[in-house]
Amino acid sequence: MRKFKDRIVAFLVILSLIGIDQITKILATDLLKPVEEIPIIGELLVFRYCVNTGAAFSMFQNNKFLLIGLTSILLIGGLVLIFGGFIKKKVPLYAVSVVLAGGIGNLIDRILLGYVTDFIYIKVIDFAIFNFADMCVTIGGVFLVVYLIFFDKESKA
Repeated sequence: MRKFKDRIVAFLVILSLIGIDQITKILATDLLKPVEEIPIIGELLVFRYCVNTGAAFSMFQNNKFLLIGLTSILLIGGLVLIFGGFIKKKVPLYAVSVVLAGGIGNLIDRILLGYVTDFIYIKVIDFAIFNFADMCVTIGGVFLVVYLIFFDKESKA
C-alpha cells in the first residue's frame, strides 16, 4: 500500500510542477514579451523573453516533430517506470517524476505553440536562456545520477 501512496504523491508532484511551469511561461509571455528584459539581480540574473524551436542550447532547431517524437518516447518510458512499479525507492521515484514534469511541460509548449518559451537568463556569464521545465529536468537528473552513484548500494532503483 505504501508504494501506491508514493506513486500518487509522484503523480501530484508531476502535476504541480507542470502547473508551475505553464503559469511561469504564461507570465513570461505576458510580462516580458512587450519589454524584452527585466533585471532581477542586476546583471547577474534577468528575465528575458525568448522562444526556442529547438532543444537544449537550441539543438535541433526547427525540428518540431522530431523533438515531439523523441520526447514522447522518453516520457512514456519514464511514466512506465514510475507507474508500472519498476522504481521501488523514493529518491529515484521523485527524481524521475521531476524530470518527467519538466519534459511534459516543454512538450506541451512544443505541441500547442510549436516552440518552448524560455525566460531565465544568467546574463553575467551569458548562459543559455532557459525555463522552469528545464530546471526540473536538470535538477531531477542530477539528483538521480548522484543518488545512483553515491547512495544506491543495491544498483536497483
